[in-house]
Amino acid sequence: PQQLEELDLAFHRTLYGRCGNARLLDMIDTFRRESRRAYARQPKGSEARPTLYGDHQAIIEACAARDADLARQALAQHLQLTTARLSLEGEEE
Repeated sequence: PQQLEELDLAFHRTLYGRCGNARLLDMIDTFRRESRRAYARQPKGSEARPTLYGDHQAIIEACAARDADLARQALAQHLQLTTARLSLEGEEE
């Protein structure tokens, strides 16, 4: 889980870092800190990991193709699914 957290953080910082909006980046960092508990629930082999990897791959492919609309759609889907998963986990606690 620790390595997953570090890699996911690096992925998202790289993705958002070019926006140049310090306030937005601070908000994203705050959200990332709040969602840290999710990593502890994703040990190797967990059901969530393939979805996470697939989401990230779709974002990377859209960026590589320079398709901003597709990248936004892939990112929006990733954030919606992640938010839903975090919300469900919060209800279970």
